[in-house]
Amino acid sequence: MALTAYFDDSGTDVQNSSLIVAGFAADIEQWEKFSEEWEAVRLEFGAPRFKGKEFDSARRGFGPYKDWPKSKLEDYFNRLLGIILRRTFKSFSTTLEKAAYDAVIKPNEDLRAYFYSPFAFSGFNCIHQVSLWRDASYSKEPILFVFHRGSKNEGQLITVAKRALVGSDRMIQGVESGDDETLPPLQAADLLAFELCSEARSIAAQTRPYSRYGLQRLDEHPHEWLRIDAPVLVTRIAELIEDGDLLFRGGV
Repeated sequence: MALTAYFDDSGTDVQNSSLIVAGFAADIEQWEKFSEEWEAVRLEFGAPRFKGKEFDSARRGFGPYKDWPKSKLEDYFNRLLGIILRRTFKSFSTTLEKAAYDAVIKPNEDLRAYFYSPFAFSGFNCIHQVSLWRDASYSKEPILFVFHRGSKNEGQLITVAKRALVGSDRMIQGVESGDDETLPPLQAADLLAFELCSEARSIAAQTRPYSRYGLQRLDEHPHEWLRIDAPVLVTRIAELIEDGDLLFRGGV
């Protein structure tokens, strides 16, 4: 049973105080069925490639979905969510407060040289999360990680991952980038990343978390969504070092 995990990011712009990397894991058979069903629904509704930000813009009367009636928007979104809940095994995410990165990693020369950027750390942490889940649930099964091509600092993430994980006893086949135009699983990852980014903004504004319908539905599915502030980041780095994924002499 070969496994694949697909991830996308959100919140990279300066207006967001947190950066999110999020996605789903499943085996190849389920991903094939997922892609067939996702594309069939998209064609049935005459929809473009799914992007969370574009879909959400319909509420404000612009974007490619602006002329869709509310009933059609809801039906389409529910159909996509149903495919995700039916075909994926589990979702994973890292929501990293940018201030935590600035306080813990940025001043530390060793950590900064290792992780480079908030995105590289968040992506690396997601790889570690999924690897631990795979070890517990699907022991010795190889896994491939695919991140959305075009993510800022994606080259840094691939460098960090290959340095520590690829070719090790983690049974990771590779860490690569893919095109969401041709890979529906990356569109699902975008959906989750966008919803979690919206949640992070709500938390920062001290409004109710998990208020959006999409995230409420996805919250019913097996998931591991990690929020990282400065104290959690210190602990998380120590865990990565103890688990052997950080091959450097620097400390926190």
